[in-house]
This record gives sequence, C-alpha cells and structure tokens, in this order.
Amino acid sequence: MKKVCFFGIYKSEFARNRVLIEGFKRHGFGVVECKVDPTELGSIEKYFALYREYRAIRKQKFDHIIVAFPAHAVVWFAWLLFGNRIIFDAWDSLYDANVVDRRLYSGRSIRGIRDFLFDWIGVRVSQYTLLHSKGTKDLFLSRFGGSPDRYIVLYTGTDDMLFHPLPERVKEEGEPFYAHFHAAFTPVQGVEHIVEAAKILRGKGVEVHIVGYGGRLYREIEEKVTREELSDVVTLHGRVPFLDMPLWIAKADACIGIFGDTEKAKTTSVPTKIFEYIAMKKAVVTADTLPIREVFVDKENILLARIADPGDLASKLLLLKQDKELRERIAENSYTLFKRAFTPQAVVQTLLQHLHD
Repeated sequence: MKKVCFFGIYKSEFARNRVLIEGFKRHGFGVVECKVDPTELGSIEKYFALYREYRAIRKQKFDHIIVAFPAHAVVWFAWLLFGNRIIFDAWDSLYDANVVDRRLYSGRSIRGIRDFLFDWIGVRVSQYTLLHSKGTKDLFLSRFGGSPDRYIVLYTGTDDMLFHPLPERVKEEGEPFYAHFHAAFTPVQGVEHIVEAAKILRGKGVEVHIVGYGGRLYREIEEKVTREELSDVVTLHGRVPFLDMPLWIAKADACIGIFGDTEKAKTTSVPTKIFEYIAMKKAVVTADTLPIREVFVDKENILLARIADPGDLASKLLLLKQDKELRERIAENSYTLFKRAFTPQAVVQTLLQHLHD
C-alpha cells in the first residue's frame, strides 16, 4: 500500500488538512500522522514532542511527506529529519498574512523578519510548495523566487462528508430572505461593508446573519449594530462550533463571501468558506476579484459584486431574493463545479497529477 505522512504542529480538523487527509485515503493511501497539537504545548516543547513522534515512525517508508498547514514554523525541522523530499503546504504567505493584510506588526520588526524567513526557508528546503491560488503563486515567485514548477496551486476545496446539501427548510409566508456569512473578523473579510449592505436593505425583507469572531473588529461591529439599531437586519451569532457550521449554512437562502478592500482580497484570496457554501448547493455573492475569476464565472456559478461596495452588494442580494430562477441556477452550477473539482478526492487527484508529471 502507498503511504503518505502528514508531519507537523497542526490540527487534523483544520479545513485544509481535513481535505488532504481524506483525499489521500480515498485514493487508497495509508495515512500516517506524525504531529502534535499546537494548543497543548509551549513553543519550544512542541519541537521536542514532535521529535518523539518522529522517532516512532522514522523507519517507515513514505511515498510522500507533507508538512501540514500551518507549516511555516516547522518546515525547517521537517527538512532536518526527512531531507528535501518534503512538500511544504504553505497555503499562503505567513509574512503577507500578518504584515501586509492584518498589519499586526511591521515588516522590519523581529516578528516580521521571522515570518519572511519562515516563508523563504520553506520554499528553499522543500521539493514542492503548495499554495491556494494562482495569485499566491505569483506573490511567492516575485518575493521568494525559485522555479515555477516547484509551486503547485491547490485550491482548498472542502470535506464533502461534513459539507453537503441538506433538506431545504420550508419557509413561512412573508419570512425574510436569509443571507449567511461566516469568518474570523479580519480585514480581508470586509465585514463592515456587509453590515452597511444590510443597512441599505432595511425594509426590503432581507436579513444578514453573521457567524464569527475576531477581537477588536468584532467589538466595533457589535457596537455599530447596537448604536445604529440594526438588529432587525443584522444578527451577530459570535463563535459557533465548526462542526455545527453546515446547520447554519443550511438555513440560508444565499451566502456571502468576502468584501475587504485589501491587496490580499484582490490578488490572492479564494476563501475556504466559498467552497463550503457551494458544497451545500448555495448561491454565493462575493467580491469580483482576480482569484475568484480563476475558479468561477459571474452569473453562471457565482454572483459578483464590486469589492468594498455595500450598495452593489445590497443590489446583488436583492437580485438573488427576487430572481429565484437565477439563484437556483447559480446554486446548481456551483455544486456541479464542486463535485467535479473540489471534493477531497478531486483536490488530491490534482496534487498527484502534479507530483507524477
């Protein structure tokens, strides 16, 4: 039997890892996880614990060794143990996420330099680097160099055992159109624009339900909803268990993607939640960006609106409410696309084709 090793300091249930682990199983691979939970140990203790796990499997032969997401802080360690056979599942640039998008600290700070080096070293010591969009590949090539053939674009997809169509809820006469959004409250999401769109739709039979969390920005949105008395059109549900997310999506008439006016949103981000939505056969409206157009076609399997434009988002949500035929066609076509290209089996099939070329 072919075998693949997932190595690192990661959680198996994280969306990216769930998909790859399940996908390899469906392709007949034996899956060995050599890992420690990132929440259970301190920063230094994690590496000692991971080395102990490695010693237990070091004599096994593997066809592929994947340093699982988040891999940046551990890929150098995997290289010391396995050599450059490793596949670095970067997914995204750590430097770009923390310095450019979230602006947690300066690129010249110690942590900014650390993040840059984690990205750079990961690319240098790995046989392949996995990224989640063509825009991310372009970013890595321009910032870290290397051969284009060593970068593999692997769209995240989602686990269709968790996210799949559920029976539609029978709506009562006059019940509002239910638009669902979920995510951490980070700049790329553009939650503030979604709330403004809901405000514009007041009195038009549309409610926006937001599931998620995120520190200061969440508190700002919460205060805005209270201050402007928006509770009739916006409901903040806070953090919910991830395994319950399909039940929240199932309630929706349509789902909302990202609208943040950031470089990441415009050039590299294909949100995981969009794959979760289409796996449940939901019509999606999201910002019109290059990464989204890598995968989707406007009005065929998605509905696009101008980025950071609450008025345009509001008009597109109203269109989905009023045009049931359009809504159902988008939902059906996006689900067909998901089944063809973004199930765990399809995602790993794409990876294996690259590895065997």
